[in-house]
Amino acid sequence: MKSLQFDFSTVRAVTFDAGGTLLTPHPSVGEVYAEILRGYDIIRNPLELESAFQSAFSSISKNPAVLDPDEREKDFWRQVVRETMKESPIPTSQFDNIFINMWDSFSHADRWRVFDGSHEILKTLRDRGYWLGVLSNWDQRLHSVLEETGLSDLVESVVISVEVGVEKPDSGIFRAAETMSGMPPDALLHVGDSRHHDLVGARDAGWSGILIRNDEGPADPPSIGRLADLIDVLPGPRSPAQEIV
Repeated sequence: MKSLQFDFSTVRAVTFDAGGTLLTPHPSVGEVYAEILRGYDIIRNPLELESAFQSAFSSISKNPAVLDPDEREKDFWRQVVRETMKESPIPTSQFDNIFINMWDSFSHADRWRVFDGSHEILKTLRDRGYWLGVLSNWDQRLHSVLEETGLSDLVESVVISVEVGVEKPDSGIFRAAETMSGMPPDALLHVGDSRHHDLVGARDAGWSGILIRNDEGPADPPSIGRLADLIDVLPGPRSPAQEIV
């Protein structure tokens, strides 16, 4: 991999987005939804469900209508599931049970795949002296997913939007991670797969940012094709003595 034309020598702490960066649903959301629906004798096409889910998630993420502040986490996903199923609605009498089954299913590691090499990359960066964290637009289920996948053992903090009250790219969530790290903005780097939420959000907070393309999309800097390329970008934080020289 060609070296990025950016100076990350001041970086001493690295945060990672979760979905699309460290983790991905496995099998697909459409396949999981179809499997759960079959348990209620409801047959749906997994590919059609996946397409409907992607559309519903994108639409509701832009215009969420949270109805119950005390149920903020679940209410968003209720809206997504209802919108996903709008072409062939789930019977009202079954919806709540089916939704809870879908919600609980993605609370566990068996519905997620850790991208190849993620554990080793985090271990290497930690051994090189970097402070590591996860910074994600997610709900509290992320804690159990990270624990069950063994990723939580490799980071010092997990900052989740639902617990902070704001989402990336809002600088507030970056400030929360910054406080946990105890380091200034110019010492922090965020890695994620969304140009808007991750790269722009990090820059607006005064951090460095790297976009991970997962070998897709244009190689606009600063970006890497896959997470493993980060090893070449971050050789280790400079010591105070090195920074003075």
